[in-house]
Amino acid sequence: MMAIVEGLWRTALALMSAYVTVTVVEVFTNPLRSIPGPWYSLWTDIVLKYYILRGQKARYVQALHQRYGPVVRMSPEQADICDLAALSQIGRAEFHKTAYYKTMTIDEDNVFNTGDPALHRRQRRLLSAPLSESGLKSVVNLVDEKVKLAMQRIDEEMTTGRGDGAADVMKWTGFMATDTIAELTFGESFQMLEEGRKHQYFRDMESAAPVLALRALFPFFRKMMSLGVPVPGANKAMLMMQRLRAGAEDRLERHRHRVEEEEARGAPVPTPTLFTKLHDATGGEKGLTQEEILSNAQLYLVAGSDTTSNVLTYVIWNLCKRPEVKEKLLAELRSLPGTQVTAGGAEIQVDYQELRSAAYLNAVIDETLRLYPSIPAPLPRHVPPEGMALAGHWFPGGTVVSTQAWSFHMDESIFPQPDKFDPERWEKPTKEMREGFVPFGSGVRICLGLHLAMMELRLATARFFLKYPDAKVSDADGMSDADMEQIAFFMAFPKGKRCLIQGR
Repeated sequence: MMAIVEGLWRTALALMSAYVTVTVVEVFTNPLRSIPGPWYSLWTDIVLKYYILRGQKARYVQALHQRYGPVVRMSPEQADICDLAALSQIGRAEFHKTAYYKTMTIDEDNVFNTGDPALHRRQRRLLSAPLSESGLKSVVNLVDEKVKLAMQRIDEEMTTGRGDGAADVMKWTGFMATDTIAELTFGESFQMLEEGRKHQYFRDMESAAPVLALRALFPFFRKMMSLGVPVPGANKAMLMMQRLRAGAEDRLERHRHRVEEEEARGAPVPTPTLFTKLHDATGGEKGLTQEEILSNAQLYLVAGSDTTSNVLTYVIWNLCKRPEVKEKLLAELRSLPGTQVTAGGAEIQVDYQELRSAAYLNAVIDETLRLYPSIPAPLPRHVPPEGMALAGHWFPGGTVVSTQAWSFHMDESIFPQPDKFDPERWEKPTKEMREGFVPFGSGVRICLGLHLAMMELRLATARFFLKYPDAKVSDADGMSDADMEQIAFFMAFPKGKRCLIQGR
């Protein structure tokens, strides 16, 4: 018996010794060992994951930059860089996206998650035209109708809904952005604005998100799920993802049938979607396959909903707390020839082309995007095979490097007094400000939907404050600044998931 016990101890000690030896070898051969950073980041990523689980990854990485400089080792596998020249380099096509992006989905490659530069280039070329500024001119009225309906529902909640004169603008702007991108994607909205509640499709998206986040954060979860090992909540989440796929497929098919029926009758074709001209069962250079359309359609729903509405929520909240900024914005809006407001704001007319050129409106939105970017945390890339010098450090091929919007936006050398909400800083932006302003990403992978997001932000900001020039933050139900603390797992959102505003 003693011999067996001694044998087990020897085996255990041998395994422990082997593990320690392998770990030490990995540490001393790690290509990131010379990169500045906390000592523990050479051995483990447990501290980083702690901050990720708290929704504070971007702030943790920024704290590392403040202590160690523009290049920091954030884990044994990844370095983050806050340097304008490196930002330009990493934004090039030869820096491929890592597998991290694919762990957040279970679908085919799309323009966001693919690490294949040729596939990305082809899909982006085909998808970009409908989302360009010129391509979006045909949908301004559709977007504006959604904005007007959101303002109507906000007004109803302020006057008769809650009983305290407040409305949750985060809820209604979320419904607005989701209904807008759904109609542009599927040819039909989810009717969330009309019904005043989340559609099942959207609830499924929210429910599946935590499990997908665990897949991205912990590789062993991915391995367990691929092997069929039970993971709490995983089976339910996978069923929801399958239901999301089926729902998207059904909506796309319904729109195709509507278009075919109208064309056969010689009737006007229904409002085109962002995919109308891209249907091609064989893919190729002129169209997308049905699988590619399906994957990108689901991407659009995620990327075009909360990202826009959360920024809009922060625009409204910041201006309601800063009367002097709000008054300057209102003076500009009222001076535009196309702006007409009846007494009490019952009828409001705006001209989108004027809003697009309104300097202070755009400054307010840009300053909000700087302080509250939708994706503030690191975006990882692989260094090209030949290796690359970045910000004074050599990185071998295959090394993972990243840049994050939050660190550039908080860099005092680029944005003096970075913590201050100061739209006036955009009156004469420096070259460094323009280069370091990256709320939509940068380089060849910059967000395709940025022009649509800006359209919604301009229209909704203008209409809200022309309707409610005296709007202020409500203190109903304990609403406070703590509700608006920004939390970010991948996409950022207010901690309280609400923003109560009084209109009068």
